[in-house]
Amino acid sequence: MRVLVPMIVVAELCSWYSVLTTSNVGHVFEETLWSVATALIIASLLEGWHRWGIHWRAATAWLAAAGIAYFLYLVLVDIPMYWSRWVVDEAAGKGYLSLAQGLLNAARPPVVSYGWDFWKSEMGWMAAYFSVAVWVSIWLVNAPVPRAARLPHGKRLRAPIAVPGIGGLA
Repeated sequence: MRVLVPMIVVAELCSWYSVLTTSNVGHVFEETLWSVATALIIASLLEGWHRWGIHWRAATAWLAAAGIAYFLYLVLVDIPMYWSRWVVDEAAGKGYLSLAQGLLNAARPPVVSYGWDFWKSEMGWMAAYFSVAVWVSIWLVNAPVPRAARLPHGKRLRAPIAVPGIGGLA
């Protein structure tokens, strides 16, 4: 599982490539990498199921279910959306920005649009990302840590962080 963080770094680089160049092909790679990362996390949760005490299995099941829902969203909605945008742009002969042009473009004041037609294809992920994901992130920081995952007093956590099914916690 040491591949997970580098995979996410590459996914974010693909995202920035697309944002700067306006080519959606980077978003296709980004979301594909996120779907693979999600599948690996789900597999780790399920593989580590037997290691958890009975009182942690419900949380693990909820996390796995959320991961499956996110994976399905990525492969059934997000990746096809960016793929189709890229195909349309390619068919139309759209010219993309270079990375330098993209940086200059990003430095300009944005054009603000309140029109539904402009935002409707983005509303699903934006609503989830800027609401549910924020609260889940806050919960994860404050979530109780299973006794098996706690460090003895005075010990520091070493990278990579051990996660059940990923780091081999018993």
